[in-house]
Amino acid sequence: MIEQDLTKIGCHGNWRRYKNNPILKDDWGETFDVTVIQVGEKLRMYLSWRSTNSIAFVEGVDGVHWSEPVIVLSPDFTTGWEDDINRQIVLEKDGKYLMWYTGMKFLGAGERMSSGRSCIGYAESDDGIHFTRRKDPVMEPEEAWEKTNLMCPHVLWDEERKIFRMWYSAGGFWEPDQIGYAESEDGIHWKKHPQNPIFRPEPTHFWEKEIVSACQIFPMDITTCFISDLKTCIKRRSTLQDQKMESKDGNGIRIIRFCLAVRKEAGMWKLFISHGLCTWMVSGCCGQMEEELQ
Repeated sequence: MIEQDLTKIGCHGNWRRYKNNPILKDDWGETFDVTVIQVGEKLRMYLSWRSTNSIAFVEGVDGVHWSEPVIVLSPDFTTGWEDDINRQIVLEKDGKYLMWYTGMKFLGAGERMSSGRSCIGYAESDDGIHFTRRKDPVMEPEEAWEKTNLMCPHVLWDEERKIFRMWYSAGGFWEPDQIGYAESEDGIHWKKHPQNPIFRPEPTHFWEKEIVSACQIFPMDITTCFISDLKTCIKRRSTLQDQKMESKDGNGIRIIRFCLAVRKEAGMWKLFISHGLCTWMVSGCCGQMEEELQ
């Protein structure tokens, strides 16, 4: 029998799947949308913890072995918009830890997956563990394309311009389908870009024809890299590689992929790198990785 290196299955380039995945415990339940920062000699990972509807953190030194989760921000049913909180981004700036997060309000019994409203909230901390939040959201859905939902904020501090820059997802409640951009001098009062959404589904591309969301931004020497969570649904299995990344639901087969774009004009995203990275994430378990070839 020919031995197969399981860490290479579905991987290209220099990517390899860690042989001891998942690195977060299954008995924690579903964990997702993580933020990792350096705190002293440790790595601190903030994560959305589905079973508690809260944001928690774990710590480690090697990126593989993590402590037990500790909740840092819980739902607040008195505010009217934080029945569930998740999808955070945390920055350390001037000795404080700044967190932007998604607050969700579900409407109607049994309609969790399809009905509700979500906004973006803000909290601060001196130690990154004990956070004080604002009672009101710092950004709410207002524009037609946003419908009733904003979520998945990704915030960077632009030292040269002295502003905070936010990319956020909006549209459908459980799965927002487009990405907008906003700027703020204080992280609380935001001005949305007049050409929003700056990134939207492309009907001619099979892998991003329905949803683009949950982006992360990485400034680089020449331009800015943009990694986005792209989703589509198909009615049938097409290739063996796609079968490895499928999850059946009521709409057919859902495929979730991460791909890469770069900024070619200020504020707008024009060019996709054709060899993007794809991954399937479930309950903190990082699985299939492959190249998206066009």
